Amino acid sequence: MEIYAIRKLSRHHYEIESDECSFVLSSRDLDELGLHPMEANEEEGEEPLQVSGQLAQRIRDLLRLAAIRKCGDLLKLQDYTERRLRERLLHVGIPESAADAAIQEMKDAHYLDDDRFAQTYIRCHLRDRSRERIRQDLKTRGVTEEVVERAFAAALQEEGEHGLQEREKEQIRQLLTKRHFDPAADWDEQQKQEAYLFRKGYPVELIREVMEEAVEEAGTG
Repeated sequence: MEIYAIRKLSRHHYEIESDECSFVLSSRDLDELGLHPMEANEEEGEEPLQVSGQLAQRIRDLLRLAAIRKCGDLLKLQDYTERRLRERLLHVGIPESAADAAIQEMKDAHYLDDDRFAQTYIRCHLRDRSRERIRQDLKTRGVTEEVVERAFAAALQEEGEHGLQEREKEQIRQLLTKRHFDPAADWDEQQKQEAYLFRKGYPVELIREVMEEAVEEAGTG
């Protein structure tokens, strides 16, 4: 390993630029490794700091342990998808190789599980979001389409298609009430309401079914 620069980022953290990658170490780690701040020297003929194989391995081990500790701190507060957790690790200066190794350890220990995350997310939000909106939310969080569909298959098995549709219909009713939907409104106004609900991810057929029910109940059909 060759180190080109060790720059202070904050009171207790330093960024290290090496031929392998750039990463962040604490001031304590830096002291333990016997390294000191240094700026990149671009003068011709100047050589980077040569790090022995033993010291390079110590650095890699420290980074892996730092990644595992960070995973523990984050997962203690909430569940993460694999992609979101990797993003958080990279954001704090942990190199990709150490992040990948730590994430694999979390998966092996069942602390990180995208299937579990997706199923829990679906259970929590079936009461207030459309299935399509939940799908998009999960994909945005880095859950693969395959995992999303497996999680929805589990929800379908628990509640049945009729149960899931009834949940969405109730949400549509609540949104129409919140938006002061008037069953006697003209066609243009009804189309605006329908477009709003469609953007929320509700199927057109369910939207129209609920709106027609409202019109019938009001006796304005």
